[in-house]
Amino acid sequence: MGGRTPSVARTVWDVSERLYRDAYPNIPSGKLGHDALLKIRKTLEPYCDLQGQHPLRGRFLVASEDSCLWLCHYARKLDAFIQVPGQDAVFRKLGSEQSFLGAWSEFDFATRMMALGNPCEFIPLKSDKTPDLTIKLAGDEITAEITSINRPEEETRYFMATSSIIPRVFQQGCVGGGILGKVPNNAELANIESKLSRSVAEAKVGKTAVRVVIPGLLNYLLAPQEYSSDIPPMWQGHLAMWTRTPALIQDKLARTIRKKVEEQLENASLGILVVYDYLSATQAIYDLFKSPTGTELVIGTYPNIVCVVLIHPIIYPSSLYPPTPNVFRRENSGDTTYLEYPLPDREAEQVIVWNNPFDIKPNVLATLVSQISGFPESVHKFLVS
Repeated sequence: MGGRTPSVARTVWDVSERLYRDAYPNIPSGKLGHDALLKIRKTLEPYCDLQGQHPLRGRFLVASEDSCLWLCHYARKLDAFIQVPGQDAVFRKLGSEQSFLGAWSEFDFATRMMALGNPCEFIPLKSDKTPDLTIKLAGDEITAEITSINRPEEETRYFMATSSIIPRVFQQGCVGGGILGKVPNNAELANIESKLSRSVAEAKVGKTAVRVVIPGLLNYLLAPQEYSSDIPPMWQGHLAMWTRTPALIQDKLARTIRKKVEEQLENASLGILVVYDYLSATQAIYDLFKSPTGTELVIGTYPNIVCVVLIHPIIYPSSLYPPTPNVFRRENSGDTTYLEYPLPDREAEQVIVWNNPFDIKPNVLATLVSQISGFPESVHKFLVS
């Protein structure tokens, strides 16, 4: 008489729980991290199996002070997210490697709205043209579509790579950055992780920068944090990846706006399009803001669209972004606003907001831009409250 054989998913959760239980006496925030992991497991395990190369898997298999703080913050975000009506469908998508990143963006934007005090609700899916979210903003109800500028499979692989490579380097006391020459498969990711582990040890012993090269796949420079000046600033915390999408970012953005507005937001009284970009380099995003791309002219042909928001998350940006909530950069150019700011967990963001040139609901736009400007402080209060 035998019991049910433990699944791979349950084994991953069990390994993670045991890892944090054993490690937390030696980590300042270890007990908090362990307790947060238990809460996260209770919420996510029914949806998220973590098997194979699920993008979140690596987050739960490294125990450190930074990972404990990330778990505490993620648990707080989940507490807020479960209050959003309609969130169950997003949780189901989070469990799949294929649909994870789209759901992660929806999760991120909904919790962002909650942190800013804007009630929101996911719209029940009726067809593939159903928009994602309704938001109460400045007294109006806004329909929001949340999407990506890049191919889903490329962004998912990139997210998996950055979630595996960058935390692995940083949590072992190093900083680094570099280039992926292709979208890595599972075997190539395992090879990268193995070589990085050996190179981190070499860099710490030699107290110097070490270059990790896998011809055609990876060129990555890392160094102990106290020698981070040996890493060019443009590469600290950044992992660029070649993709099969040759189009210029402004062309991809224009196509995304047309497709998503005409398919998802055509019948909305007031709409906002939120576009995530996980692949572009930080300089490319800033250049997109500074260059006359005509993006606002595309938006202006849709009289119900208040604005388009581009969000570029930056993962583990190291010394380039001090972990304080009030350090940010804001620039304006015509109908466009550019913001750049640090976030908790050694993350940062670049955000561009393109206003409809016909000033559709200027009070809504002004409220949104003001809230985004104050987001670093708002999210800090939200996560530590």
